[in-house]
Amino acid sequence: MFFLMLLMLGMGSMFGTLEGVITSLNDSKLISLKKPVLTAILCSIACGIGLVFTTHSGQYWVMLFDHFAGTYSLMAVAFFEVLAVIYVYGWQNFARDLVDMTGETISCYWTITWRFISPVLMLILFFASIIKSFIDLPRYSVYNSVTTHQNAQTYPEWVLIIASSMVLFAMAPVPLIWFIRKFKIMNLEMDIPTVFFFLICTPIFEIIIKT
Repeated sequence: MFFLMLLMLGMGSMFGTLEGVITSLNDSKLISLKKPVLTAILCSIACGIGLVFTTHSGQYWVMLFDHFAGTYSLMAVAFFEVLAVIYVYGWQNFARDLVDMTGETISCYWTITWRFISPVLMLILFFASIIKSFIDLPRYSVYNSVTTHQNAQTYPEWVLIIASSMVLFAMAPVPLIWFIRKFKIMNLEMDIPTVFFFLICTPIFEIIIKT
């Protein structure tokens, strides 16, 4: 039952993640495929990538993804999200939205944190992580069957290239979408009236209106 619970937990998380990707692609109109076809293609690609982790060296690939995929890129994306919300959308507008949703006034602590502390701390952590990677090269543990111990070794250069590509690929949508919207290379705007029409047809919208 424990492992079944872990399986269901992982599948539940992936349903939400996959639906977010599929919905974004459908709304952007970049891919003119039916939703079942797009879902099948994305699931097949994800399954193919996941098979790498089931090979004999799968443990090392898991450590590689765990070390690089969820560190630098997440800090960079979080930093740009703070800039977009606080300095592009406006911290006053964001604070007003929170007041409308919660009914509570935002204290000076949150204002100072959003505007100054969070961006500075994320920049410091990001550059500190990069500097540390150059000073102390990333290592991974290798099992030695003779000594029955784990030995730390540095990643080969080709692995570091793959790791750097993963980080850059995860951060690429932020400047890419800005560039496309700035120079109007492609129409990425959503059809707001159409979206609103589908929204008001949902049961949850009727419940919100009644309450």
